[in-house]
Amino acid sequence: MFRLLLLTSALWLTVAANIEDCYLDKKGLKGGDLANFVMDEKSAAECMDACSRHPQCEAFTANINAKKCFLKTDKHEDPKNNKNTVSGIMSCFRENSEEAPESEFVNVAQLEGVKVEQTGVRQGGVAGRGIDGNTVTKYQAQGCAFPLDNNNNWWQVTLDKVYNIDHIVIYGLSDNWNNDVGILNGAYLMIGDQLCEVIEGMKEDRDQGHTFNCKGDESKRVGKVVRIEKWWSRIVICEVEVMVRKDQLEAEPPTSDLSQSNGQEMGEFYNVAFKKSASQSSTRASADASKAVDGWAIQAWAGAGGSCTLTNDRFYDNWKVDLGRDYKIDHIRVWGQNSKSGSAYMAGAMLWIDGNLCGRLSDMTTNGPEEVRCAEELMAGRVITISQTSQFVSLCEVQVMVKKTEIDEVPETVVWPGETVGDFTNVALNNKVVHEEGTATQSTTFQGYDARRGNDGDKRGEMNLKSVTHTQCWGLQFWKVELERVYKIDHITLYGRTDCCKERIQGARVIVGKSQIVAKDIPAPTEAADPIEVDLSGEEVYGKSVRVELLDECLSLAEVEVWVANSDLFEEEQPTFTPQIENVAYLRPATQSSTFQSKYAADAVDGYPSTCSHTLHEPVNWWEVDLGEEFYIQHITVVGRSDNEANAARINMATLMLDGKTVGGFVFVDMDLPFEFPLGGAKARYVKIAKTDNFLTLCEVKVIVDHDYEPADEGYVDPIASEKPNLASSATVSASSSLFGGVAALATDSNTDADFFHGSCYFAGPHQNANWLKLTLESTSEVGRVYVYPRLDFYAQEGMNNSVVRAGDHVCGEIEYTPGARVYEIDCGGSEATDVVTVSKLGWLSVCEVVVHGA
Repeated sequence: MFRLLLLTSALWLTVAANIEDCYLDKKGLKGGDLANFVMDEKSAAECMDACSRHPQCEAFTANINAKKCFLKTDKHEDPKNNKNTVSGIMSCFRENSEEAPESEFVNVAQLEGVKVEQTGVRQGGVAGRGIDGNTVTKYQAQGCAFPLDNNNNWWQVTLDKVYNIDHIVIYGLSDNWNNDVGILNGAYLMIGDQLCEVIEGMKEDRDQGHTFNCKGDESKRVGKVVRIEKWWSRIVICEVEVMVRKDQLEAEPPTSDLSQSNGQEMGEFYNVAFKKSASQSSTRASADASKAVDGWAIQAWAGAGGSCTLTNDRFYDNWKVDLGRDYKIDHIRVWGQNSKSGSAYMAGAMLWIDGNLCGRLSDMTTNGPEEVRCAEELMAGRVITISQTSQFVSLCEVQVMVKKTEIDEVPETVVWPGETVGDFTNVALNNKVVHEEGTATQSTTFQGYDARRGNDGDKRGEMNLKSVTHTQCWGLQFWKVELERVYKIDHITLYGRTDCCKERIQGARVIVGKSQIVAKDIPAPTEAADPIEVDLSGEEVYGKSVRVELLDECLSLAEVEVWVANSDLFEEEQPTFTPQIENVAYLRPATQSSTFQSKYAADAVDGYPSTCSHTLHEPVNWWEVDLGEEFYIQHITVVGRSDNEANAARINMATLMLDGKTVGGFVFVDMDLPFEFPLGGAKARYVKIAKTDNFLTLCEVKVIVDHDYEPADEGYVDPIASEKPNLASSATVSASSSLFGGVAALATDSNTDADFFHGSCYFAGPHQNANWLKLTLESTSEVGRVYVYPRLDFYAQEGMNNSVVRAGDHVCGEIEYTPGARVYEIDCGGSEATDVVTVSKLGWLSVCEVVVHGA
C-alpha cells in the first residue's frame, strides 16, 4: 500500500491572501444544521476543511472553546454575535480560492447505476454513506458507513460496468469514536473475486484518504465489485473513491479468471486456495464450503455467523477446493474448530491431493494450523479434498501454499497406488470420495454395510460409525479387493470389529490371486482392536487380488490393507501365481436346476467340503460349473454327503458329463469315499452332473488340470468321424438279448453318446448269461481295427469290463475297463477274411457304438 494525500473533495489547491477575510470571528450561525462533530484542535480551519469535504455543506460554525464543529446547509440564519465561535460561508472561500487543475481520473463510484451494500446497519451508518462524496472522517459528521456487528463484516460497491481501476482511495475513521480508529487495518480489499491487498496504515494521517493500487499489480485491478471485508471486527468506511483514468472509461477489459488467480500473497508464498471454488458433500447450518477459503483463519464455530464449514451427513463427508490448475505445492495448512466438540470432527480425516492420499489430520484442539506435507512426488495437483468416513467435516481455513519462485511451474502429477507409510504402500486403499469406482466386493451385504467400507482408509471398527463391512452369517462368506495390477505383496493387515464379536474372524483364510492360500484358520485377536498380520515378506507372493473367506459366520471387516514395498511398486509386472496342478472349478460360476433351503450351486466349488449344494426332488435334477475356458481335464473328484448313509446314497446312478457328453457314472459304495473320475486329458469347459427322480447333493467338485499337460496328438480324429470306411455302418446286427429298449441296432447308429438313458446304447442281460453282440458285414473283409464305445454312466464298468472282441474265430483282444475311457481300440491285425465281428462277455453287456475298419 502506498499513501497519497489528496484534497479530492475540496475545490481549491491554493488559497488567496484575502481568504482570512472569509472567517466571521465571534459570529455564530443558527439553523440549517447538517452535522456536527468534535474537532481535534481548537481550529476554525479544521471546521472549514470538513465543510469543504461535505457535498451539502454551505456554511459552518466552529465553537472554539468546546472544540465543536457545526456543518450547515444554505438554510441558516444570518450571523449573530457569539464570542466563542467562528463561522464561515463557503461561497466566500470559493470566490477567494484558485480552481484546482482538472483531474485525469474519474471516481466511478459516483456514477449512475452503482449499487452499494453492507452487512446490516449500525448507528444509522447506511452503506450509501461510503460513496456519498463526503470525505469527512468524523463519524458524528454523519458521513460514514457502519455495517452491523457481525462476525464477518463487509461493505461493497457494485459499479455500473467492469473497469480497469487505477487506484482506490479509502477514508477511514479519524475521531476515535468508540475506540474504532484504524479498525480497517487488516481488512481485505477485494476487486471482484481477487484480493487486491490487505489494508494497512489507516492509523497514520487518519483524516486523509489512503490510496491502494494492489501493490502495482494491474491484473488485480480489473473488476466491477469493490469490497472491504473483515472478520471478528467492526468496520467503518467514511468514503471510498474508485478512480479510473478518463481514457479508460469506455474500455471493456476482460474480467479476471479467479480459477487462474495465484490467490493470496503471504510472505514467500502464495495461498492458491484463497477464494477459489470450494464445495462439500452437504451443508449444515449455513456453514458453506467457501468459509474455508475466505482468508480468515478464525477457529471459532460453524454456522451462519461462524467462520468454519460444517457438513451434515456423517457418511463419507468431504470438502474440496479446485485450485484451477495444477500447482507444485510446498505445504498445506489446515485450521479446524478448537472447541472441545468441533475439534474432534477432524481426528483422522484424510487429506488428498487429486486422488492421492497425502496425510491424515489430528483433532486440532490447539490454536494455529496443522501443517501437512507428504512425499515430494505427491505434492502436485489441482484438487484438494479433505474427507471423513463417519464424521462431520468442519474446517475453518485451508491454505495451499506455493512458493513464489515456483508459482509458474507446471508440475508433473502422478497417480499413486495407495497410502504410503514408511517403506510400504497400502495398495488396497480405495475411498469413494476420490475414487468413483469401487474395487471391493463381498458375498452378501447385511443392512447396507457394503464392501467399500473394507478399504476406504478408516480402521475404526464400530458399526455405528458406519466404517465396517458386514455379510450374512451362513454359508461361505467372503470379501475381496481387486488391485490395480499384479504386485509382490509383503504383508496383509486385517482390522475387525471393535465394539463386539472379535471371535467371529476365527477360522478365516486369506487367498491371494486365484487360489493361493496364504493364511488359514486365522485365530481371533487377543484384543478387539489388535490388527491381524499376514507376513509374506519371506515368500514370493504375487497377486492382483486379495480375498478373505469365512465359513458359516458373519464376516465383518473394518479395514484390509495390502502392503507392497515402495521399491516394488513400479517394478515390471509379474504373472500371477498358477500352480501346475490346479482345481479349475474353484469359485467358478455354478448353477443348478433348483435350490433346496439355500444350499446353492456355488457351495460345491467353494473349497469347503462341509458346505453342499442341494436341489429339490424333481424328475430331472442337475448341477453345472462353467470353467470359463476349455481345459484338458486329468480327473474330477466329487465329494458327496457324509452325514447320513441313506442320504449319501442318493447320488447313486447320477451321471457326469463334459460339454454335454456323458463321461462317467456314480456308483455309491461308502459315504466317506469321494468319487474319482480319471479323464486322461479330456477337453471341456462345462462340467455337469445329472440325477433323475431324486435330490442331487454335492459338497465339493474338483476339476483337476495339469497345466504342463500336452495332448499326445492334437490331430487325433475320432474313429466315428474318420474318412476310412466304417464296415459296421452297413452290417446286420444281432444280439443274444436286449433289455430296457437297448436293442442291438443302437450299436451301429453312428451315435456315440455314452449315456444309455439317452437312447443310443445296446444293453444285454441278465448278468449270469454269456451275452454277445454280432455284426454280420456286408461282404467278407480283412478286419484291421475294431473301436468299441462303452457306456460311461453308472453301468460303465459292469457293462464293458472283460468283453472279448473277435473277427470271425480270431480273438482280437479283451477289453479291460478304464474309468473315463471314451473308446477302446482293438487291433485285429488284418485277420483272415471274415464277415463276422462279435463283442461278447459273461454277464451284462452294454455297447454304445462299434466302428470296424478294414486292414
